[in-house]
Amino acid sequence: MPTGESLWVKVSHGAVTEVNFLTELQFGVAGRVTREDGSFVARSKLWILDDDGNTRISTYTDQFGLYRADGLTPGRYRVEVVGDDAEIVSAATEFQISDDFLFGVDLTLPELLENKAG
Repeated sequence: MPTGESLWVKVSHGAVTEVNFLTELQFGVAGRVTREDGSFVARSKLWILDDDGNTRISTYTDQFGLYRADGLTPGRYRVEVVGDDAEIVSAATEFQISDDFLFGVDLTLPELLENKAG
């Protein structure tokens, strides 16, 4: 069992060497945060929460309102826009990861809340 150190396996011609690795499927999600008028919300903080409500990933939108989060195992999640005071400022968008990277998991920020984001 690997202990975090680097391991080298030398395989010679005619030799058979079995190497077992534990792997875990990991995927990601991407989308855009916009206002009701269609303009994007730049530099806003997002939380990706698992089905139990635990924050799995924290990320930010870029200058075009786009975000990406990697390292998600198969399961149900939700993405939320979070204000500076850690207050959730948007309705959650739920999604499920099963066997591929998800694109187009978008959020629309209600007008009343847009000043609290980012």
